[in-house]
Amino acid sequence: MSAPNVGRPAPIRAAVIGCGRMGSTIDDEAAARNSPHYPYPWAHAAALYESRQVELVAGADVNPATLRAFGERWGVKALYDDARGMLAEERPDLVCVTTRPADRLDAVRVCAEAGVRAVYATKPLAHRLSDADEMVAICLERGVLFATAAHLNWDPWYEAAMALFSSETDPPVVGFHTSAASTDSPGFPNPVRPLGALRSMVSHAVYHLSNNQSHTLCLFRRFAGAPVSWVVGEMDDGAAPVEDHDLSGSGYLAYTNGVRGVLNSRVGRDGVGWKMDFLGEGGWVSSVNSHGDFEAWALLPGQSEPARLQYPNPRFPRSSMLASVDALATNLRDGTPPACPGDFGREALEVAIALRESHRRGNVPVRLPLEELWDGKKPCGRTPRRSGMLQTCWTCSGWCSAPSARRAAAGAHSSSRTSCSANSWRWRCGPGGARGRCDWTASSGCSSAG
Repeated sequence: MSAPNVGRPAPIRAAVIGCGRMGSTIDDEAAARNSPHYPYPWAHAAALYESRQVELVAGADVNPATLRAFGERWGVKALYDDARGMLAEERPDLVCVTTRPADRLDAVRVCAEAGVRAVYATKPLAHRLSDADEMVAICLERGVLFATAAHLNWDPWYEAAMALFSSETDPPVVGFHTSAASTDSPGFPNPVRPLGALRSMVSHAVYHLSNNQSHTLCLFRRFAGAPVSWVVGEMDDGAAPVEDHDLSGSGYLAYTNGVRGVLNSRVGRDGVGWKMDFLGEGGWVSSVNSHGDFEAWALLPGQSEPARLQYPNPRFPRSSMLASVDALATNLRDGTPPACPGDFGREALEVAIALRESHRRGNVPVRLPLEELWDGKKPCGRTPRRSGMLQTCWTCSGWCSAPSARRAAAGAHSSSRTSCSANSWRWRCGPGGARGRCDWTASSGCSSAG
């Protein structure tokens, strides 16, 4: 029998930018409240420390006390108050960006410009959709593997659940049986998928849409295998959507391939009873106790009622965060895409914004991409307001005409030519990536900027 490390590749060098709660200490909170189903580790540094494929070599934070505590906890000597200096000196392959959302774009940009091979950014990616677009665009331009830390997408038990549903690439199968080999990847060895094609997904939780529900939205995106086409939203606090805070709410999500998703926030208090259901043509999978327990049910041949199946538990049980770090190391070595790319995190933010906009418009369907909302003139004389984290077209005076969706999709830089007063809002197209995303930003007027 060979030694455990014989033949194993050298570990991926990793670092953390933002050494506070998500970067280092969030597991302490679960320990303090005695959470029996909490999947340790959840913090980025903890997962990097435990992974046998990654070596945690450095950390950066602007707070000296936070940085010092990080180094003492994880035995890290290379500590920096400047991310650029850390990247230049330590040359990490993988960087976890766990700053506050407002600082995340700058941190991702610095990593991409420094030649970091992979960036793992926590969620929500940003406060503004244009910032998320820029992160995706700069990483794509520089060949950086960009992943969103909605790490349920790597959870071994959800991976096993995905394997029970059929897909368009499955070979035709004659007959039926329920034997299921253990797996911790979508490559389920049994070609028989007893639950059939996925039809719908339901999440029961009262979390805020842009923050914790981004876990749900990214996981739904992976299960559905297609982007969201349109949404209908209802916020829990009917008066709150006029403000710019993150909200909890319910929603209906229509995916382009016909799969449907539901966010149900009419449940117990925050953190209690997070439950998900994934329903297929021949059965369903349910996760309960905040991903602590899983069960699968299927309609067996010759029976009129479903029966509970032996759940295909993963071969290597571990937390979703640890699984994500291990998988990213594999992605770097193999050149494969991550289970939750930056695009998924960007779409989760867009969906959250669209759900709020739906509520504001009287719970009507709102189509994605969101630039299709801003293709005509809007009356002003109102205080500028935001659609979630996206500026809408209300101006201080006069009329402002947003560029059409066609021009926005082409990435044209444009603003309306009107006589708007100072401190109004004008149209600004960002770098946009593949879709040419645009948003609203403060300006000194609405005259054309060229």
